[in-house]
Formats: sequence, C-alpha cells, structure tokens
Amino acid sequence: MINSTGDPLVEVAGAYFPAWLAAALLGGAGVGLLWTLSHRFGGQVLVEPPGWLLPLWFVILTGGSWLLLFAAR
Repeated sequence: MINSTGDPLVEVAGAYFPAWLAAALLGGAGVGLLWTLSHRFGGQVLVEPPGWLLPLWFVILTGGSWLLLFAAR
C-alpha cells in the first residue's frame, strides 16, 4: 500500500486501485457468501426481503471492511 494524503491505493499486479474499490469488492463477496450460506442452512431471515436487506448488508460489510483494512492506516 502506498502512503498518501488522500485515499490509500492498493497495488494489484503492478496497477494501483483506490482502496474503496477493494472494500466494495469485499462487501459484494461477503453479501454473496451470506446469501448463499443463509439459503443453504435455512437462515433466509438474514436476507429477506432482498429488495432492501441485501443492499443494507452490502453497506455494512463494505464499511466494515474499509474500517478494518484501510481506515486505521
């Protein structure tokens, strides 16, 4: 990771991406995993109704991954 005064950058295979993009990808992957596991093990309450609860989980997981991985630096 590069230290800068603005948004931290993440290096992936020689290219630099903003850290918020990495946090959004982690949030999206987390929502997909949560949805898959909840439907597999019968916990649909966590993701139903999907119209407003899945975007809420996305925001929570994206914000949490940002705070844990990038905001403390």
